[in-house]
Amino acid sequence: MPVAAVPADPTGSEAPPAEAAIASSLSDDGEADRLMPLSEISRRFDIAPTTLRHACQRGKLRGVFVLWGTRSRWAASEAEVQRWLALPSSAVTDVAAQVGLSYHQTYTLMTDLGLHQTAGTGQPVELTEDARARVLAEVDRRETQAVALVTLLEAARQLDLALTCVEMLYRRGTLAAAPSPTGSRQRFVTQESVARYDAEHPALQKGVTEPEDLLPLAVVRNILEVTRPTMAHLVLTRQVVATTYKRRQVISRPSAIAYATRTRRKAAIPLLQAASVAAE
Repeated sequence: MPVAAVPADPTGSEAPPAEAAIASSLSDDGEADRLMPLSEISRRFDIAPTTLRHACQRGKLRGVFVLWGTRSRWAASEAEVQRWLALPSSAVTDVAAQVGLSYHQTYTLMTDLGLHQTAGTGQPVELTEDARARVLAEVDRRETQAVALVTLLEAARQLDLALTCVEMLYRRGTLAAAPSPTGSRQRFVTQESVARYDAEHPALQKGVTEPEDLLPLAVVRNILEVTRPTMAHLVLTRQVVATTYKRRQVISRPSAIAYATRTRRKAAIPLLQAASVAAE
């Protein structure tokens, strides 16, 4: 490693500042190759001196030791600093900021990928170029799958069905199951299968929230005189509108009356109109 030695002042006066000593070491290539101490680099580029020193110690920033009397300091040229700044950061903190995750989320992702990186006390965890590329590729894969997959809860929201109904569609294979993009235990289905089911079974009514319009499912089933499997079929095919109210599955009164009218169950219509609501 080249070393620029700066002798002490022969007059016995105070030694020149490090900046002046290093500035006296000029090459024929001009200003871009002038060696600057880390303190000057820190001021010019707004970088913490500790970060610069660690970069030099790890060989990321190719600096040299410049002697000043009996002391030595790290120094580097402006061209070398510009080269180092142009490199993509491999610190976990910087990679986390790049992909929009927290430090701990990024570290967990590294663990999931089998990337066990360690660092000395007080030093940032650095990723190799290969490890960094794998982390970025995995984040891109998860983002792509996040668009194509939805959880069962989200599918229930989109279809305006109770979660138990969506779980039944999931078990039957009507909604295409898909592996979790993050390896979690959450259940996912494809967005395509949700959209297809929505198109095949258009909803009669959306967003039933008024308590006076909600009837217990068992009451509606008894009035319509249908079996449990038939009632489940009516709910799943959205011939009647079902939702959850106070942790119970309920049926929209207007949708039940509409079904009774459509299927010519005239005797059931006044019973449905007079039936007690689920809120009672």
